[in-house]
Amino acid sequence: MAKRARVVPPADIVFSTDGCERVNRNPKFAVADGDKTVIIDNPQRHKLCATQIDGCAIKDGIRADWAVSREGVGHVIIEFKGHDLEKAYSQIDRTAAIWRENKLKRPERMAALILCNRIPKAPKSSDLQLKYLKTHRGQLTVQSHYDGISFEFQKLLEGDA
Repeated sequence: MAKRARVVPPADIVFSTDGCERVNRNPKFAVADGDKTVIIDNPQRHKLCATQIDGCAIKDGIRADWAVSREGVGHVIIEFKGHDLEKAYSQIDRTAAIWRENKLKRPERMAALILCNRIPKAPKSSDLQLKYLKTHRGQLTVQSHYDGISFEFQKLLEGDA
């Protein structure tokens, strides 16, 4: 079995979710970044918490846009990106490492969702999915042209999105 890479966040990161969270039990809710929006399906109406990462929980440095969490179950880190898949991955990767150090309670899952405006190259996408799996033991979903598409929270965690 291959050794899992350890991502260590810088010690000088200021991480606080105070005022950055909103809790929701609706069957559908949206998270947005500017004019880009994604719908998260929650058919069982579990208590989900959406945390704005970019500019709120983490104000400086490389960071993803959102995290959606269900306590005791898992977290999905979300990054909206135009086309730069490598940059999106670095934002997801760093945020996941910081999140793990500050919020994660074992054995919760840590999945990620990258939403692109353009179709990414398949080999690059699959390479990054494997890298994320090895580093964070979670599923990475990459989706382009996502307007009108919704993602079920549980399926993102399980890699069935």
